[in-house]
Amino acid sequence: GYVYSIYLFETGNIKRQTLNYARDVFNKLIKKYDTLFYIAPEFELEEDGVRSVGIHFRNRIVSLFDSVIAEENINVVKIGGSVRERVEKVVKIINNLEEVAFL
Repeated sequence: GYVYSIYLFETGNIKRQTLNYARDVFNKLIKKYDTLFYIAPEFELEEDGVRSVGIHFRNRIVSLFDSVIAEENINVVKIGGSVRERVEKVVKIINNLEEVAFL
């Protein structure tokens, strides 16, 4: 998505044109969501052969997410806790939103 594209641009891996395209897509799609959940990284990274496990990378991505959320004034629900607690919180919030929608 857009945040990862910012990182790729900063590290010289994509051109500004690609970053601008990612931002345009972000701006179009962000308006379609009622609720966004931000699940903060609270666990140690595990090597899965796909994602970077570098702490510098992780910290930079978190910083970029925080910046984009603040700069774009995005209303997010921050979710933390164990995996089970995170799932329970999200389900509860979604259920509450559905109840409000039917009132």
